[in-house]
Amino acid sequence: MKKIIILGIIVILIGIVLYANKGEVYNAGRNVLRSMNEKKVTSQKDAIGFVWGIDLSHHQQRVDWDLLVAENQPDFIFLKCSEGKTHRDTKYKEYKKEAKKRGIPTGAYHFFSYQTSGKAQAENFIKNADLQKGDLFPVLDIEYKKKKDGTLTTTLKSFEGRLIPKAILISEYFSAEQEAIDKLSVELGEIASLMETMIEEHGNDDGLLSNVVDKSKITKDRIKKRIKEIKDDDNYADEIEQLQAYQKLMDSGSSYKAALKEAQKALDEALFKKYPELTLDEIKHLVIDEKWCGTIGDAVEKIYTAISNGLAARILELYERYEETLPSLKEAVNTYESKVEAHLKRMGFVW
Repeated sequence: MKKIIILGIIVILIGIVLYANKGEVYNAGRNVLRSMNEKKVTSQKDAIGFVWGIDLSHHQQRVDWDLLVAENQPDFIFLKCSEGKTHRDTKYKEYKKEAKKRGIPTGAYHFFSYQTSGKAQAENFIKNADLQKGDLFPVLDIEYKKKKDGTLTTTLKSFEGRLIPKAILISEYFSAEQEAIDKLSVELGEIASLMETMIEEHGNDDGLLSNVVDKSKITKDRIKKRIKEIKDDDNYADEIEQLQAYQKLMDSGSSYKAALKEAQKALDEALFKKYPELTLDEIKHLVIDEKWCGTIGDAVEKIYTAISNGLAARILELYERYEETLPSLKEAVNTYESKVEAHLKRMGFVW
């Protein structure tokens, strides 16, 4: 029993000593961890042969910079600057200042949002990044969501090619797919035109579609409801025929819209996969020959067309102005003058 009491007293005394010197104990422990981590980071750098960097944002609210530098030994730090089209990271300027104090190069990154336009997000980043000489290149952080099974998916609906426009890539590699899409678009337009014509011809007060037209539009529900009301009455055979014809066009239009959407999606996916597969020679051809030379050619064509139209308009103006020569105009004046004098003489006006 005495041994247990003595042991308890010793433990309490040790606790009191540690608490009284908790700062020194904490620093000693931190130094041990720092030493172990330095060896770990150094060995990682030596193993991979690359520089080592980290990223920070407002999510790391309290940063012990001395500890961070000691434990991570970062050669650079990327700092979150912005997100979406309006959000600005509240810690960006503070963290950039702290890193600069310690001579650590920094770069700014933007967290991409799928909900707003790329242009608006770029403007938000440029407004807040305050990039200066010596900063690292800007970075775009695009993250993907996960499905329920854990596999990655992206909510990216489409994209635009700035360096190599999609239209050039389509013309070069996917012309057949684009022709199919154009054909679907034309056929869908023809269906829409037929539907508009039917509404114009049969949608007036006495028309066969008057009972289903509302503000120049017809819905499937109204057609189904009207057919159900009159299907057993032979007196409405003509109306039922028109309703079914319009219903058939609506079904065809829905099918074409779905096919068009699927075809466009497939083309976008094929384009997205094609970009990273392009060789250096292909990129040179697409950018220089197709994009730059094409743009220059289009600009020259526009200038040529504008000059040609201007010259043609001027020539037409001069032709109209000088269509009749001065001698012929004088002769016409003399002729009309003689006729007027003759009329005046017959009226008794002589001078």
